[in-house]
Amino acid sequence: MNVPGTARDPDFYPDSDEKFEVQPITERLPADKDKVRLLATVKKLSGDWPENISGVLVYASGTESQAFEVNLRVEPGATGTTAV
Repeated sequence: MNVPGTARDPDFYPDSDEKFEVQPITERLPADKDKVRLLATVKKLSGDWPENISGVLVYASGTESQAFEVNLRVEPGATGTTAV
């Protein structure tokens, strides 16, 4: 997701899903200055691994907080982890 270069403290609050759970964000990954990449652990409960995960992305910008509903593409990683 493109965000201002001043964005800090990003966090992701996933929508609930019966097929998987997204654990709390564990790491911010390197990204271009106008993007945010986060690493989260996904626990599969049933079915296939998700291709997209929806929820709310929150970050601080300047003196304000910003929040956006997002539908993020999952990038496969090691077993049980995913970059969003």
